[in-house]
Amino acid sequence: MSVAHQCRDDMRCRNSLFQNSMFPYLFSIAAVASVFALRVWLIPLTGTGAPYALFFAAVLVTGLFAGVGPAICAVLLSMPLGNYTFVVGAGHSIVQASFQSLLFAVDGIVVIYLTFPHEEGDPVTPTRQPAGARV
Repeated sequence: MSVAHQCRDDMRCRNSLFQNSMFPYLFSIAAVASVFALRVWLIPLTGTGAPYALFFAAVLVTGLFAGVGPAICAVLLSMPLGNYTFVVGAGHSIVQASFQSLLFAVDGIVVIYLTFPHEEGDPVTPTRQPAGARV
């Protein structure tokens, strides 16, 4: 079997995992939990600033590999975890923590929108022009 067939079969296997109705959401939960654990482990080195920075990575990876629904799940799981553990834990008020959480939710929705595959004629996706074509 050639390398191309192995890769193709591997991609088919990977895609079949994400076609299962439960696996993408479990992937989302695992991504948020692992980023949360990494963030807690990094507090002595980085401090409590930028509480949602690593959660963006979980939302981005979940959106790319698992889809829109699990990415929204990742945003909804990340908001209270980051809010309570890192923002309120750093001594900010509930109003400030809620506002930071709202900003993260808006940014998360933008990340999800940008990772969502768009149709060919959609204005977000630029169309490729042939080399000699005039605009």
